[in-house]
Amino acid sequence: MDYKDSAEKATECRYYSALGMLEKKDYEAAYEAFRAIDYTDSAEKAAECRFLNQINSLKDVSTGDVVKFGYYEQDNETSNGKEDIEWIVLSIEDGEMLLISRYALECMTYNSSYSFATWEDCSLRLWLNDGFYNSAFDPELRKMIVDSA
Repeated sequence: MDYKDSAEKATECRYYSALGMLEKKDYEAAYEAFRAIDYTDSAEKAAECRFLNQINSLKDVSTGDVVKFGYYEQDNETSNGKEDIEWIVLSIEDGEMLLISRYALECMTYNSSYSFATWEDCSLRLWLNDGFYNSAFDPELRKMIVDSA
């Protein structure tokens, strides 16, 4: 039937369905469901689900596993937002993981000028520690990253 509030009621039903998925800890499905609607706080709920899904992916991992952590534009389609970054677990020691990205995320030179530069002074390191770090990881994820000199 084509009642004047039927579209709104259908969106409301999808929202409550997504809340049920979140409650059941099906974060990936809930994320997709919240993302598909524009209802009250659905954008915030989608972000929450995405974060929880990434945190959940870090549990019970072993060396060689692939985990999702952070978000970065990878498909050149900005309208769908940043994609999850996939990392390969290289090692786990004392509760800390050493990760390497599964895919190349950018193509950059080691240093922007053609002069000698140590790792401490190169432009690539500056970009990784500032531009990439602040773009790919929200404040909650940044808290989980161990600073290594």
